[in-house]
Amino acid sequence: MHPKPSPRGLTMLDIAVGSYGEVPEHPVHRSMAPRGADVAPDTVDMGYILNAKTDVWSDNVVELYEEAVARQWSATRDIPWGELQELPDDVEHAMCQLCTVLTEVEMIAADLPAKWMWRMSHDFIEAKMFLCMQIMDEARHAEVFRKRALSNGGGLLISRTAPTDVEKRILRMCMQDEARHVAYGTMHLRYAIEKDPDVAEEIHEALDHGESVLIDFGSAPDISSALAMLLPGGADDIEKKGFPLAQKLSKKQLTSYLARCERAGISRPERTTIPLDLLGIDPESIRPAGVAT
Repeated sequence: MHPKPSPRGLTMLDIAVGSYGEVPEHPVHRSMAPRGADVAPDTVDMGYILNAKTDVWSDNVVELYEEAVARQWSATRDIPWGELQELPDDVEHAMCQLCTVLTEVEMIAADLPAKWMWRMSHDFIEAKMFLCMQIMDEARHAEVFRKRALSNGGGLLISRTAPTDVEKRILRMCMQDEARHVAYGTMHLRYAIEKDPDVAEEIHEALDHGESVLIDFGSAPDISSALAMLLPGGADDIEKKGFPLAQKLSKKQLTSYLARCERAGISRPERTTIPLDLLGIDPESIRPAGVAT
C-alpha cells in the first residue's frame, strides 16, 4: 500500500485502499482493533452495540471529517473581541439572553454524540472521528457564546440577529460548523432508510416527539423576546417589527427542517405536528422538484 497524497495533503480517502477502505455492513469482531488489522480469535469482545453500518454511516462522512479538520477555528483568537462595541442596554440584555440559551443548547449538542461514541464499532472509524470533531465544534460554540455573554457588561441571563460585526462573525463561524453536522445527520438518515426502509417509522416517531419540543423551545419567552428585540435593533420596534420578523425567522427555520427531512427520505407534511397553515408554510414548497404528493 503506497497512497499518494492529494493536493490538500494525505486524506482519509487517500488511505482507504483495499481492505483498509472496505467498511463492513456488520463487523465480525467487536474489538478495539482498527479496520483492516488482523484480529486474533481470542481478542476481547468490547460489546459495542452500534455494530451495523446503518447505525452510524453516511456516504459523505469522510469528506465532512476532512472539512471539519480544515476549518477549525479558535473562539479565543479568531473572534475580534477587541472590536466589541457598547450596545444599548436593551439590545445587550437581549444578546446576553440569547447567548445564555445557546450556551446551554451547545453543551447538550456535545453531550448527546459523546454518549454514543464508546458504543460504536471501531470499523466505522471515520464516523467516530467525525463525531469527535462535532463534539469539539459544539464545545467551541458553548465557549464562544459564553464569552460573548460575559464580555460586554451583560452577563448570563444568527447573522441577522447580530447587532455588531463581532456577533456576525461568531454566528457565521458557528453556522459553518452546524452545516456539517446537519449534512451528516441528513445523509445518515437517508443511508439508513435506503438500507432498511422499516427504520423510517422509528424516525417518524422520534420526530413526532421532537417537533413538539422544537415548537415549545422556539416559543419560549426567553428566546422569542430576545429575538424580537434583536431583529429590529431595539425595543422601540419590537411589537411592529420585532415579533413579525421573529415569526418570519421561525417559518424559515421550520421550512428548512422539513425540506431536510424530505432530502433524507422522510416526508413529514402529512404527519407533522407543526401548524403549517398557521405559519404559512406550503407543503409543496418543501418537496424536491418533480416529486408528486
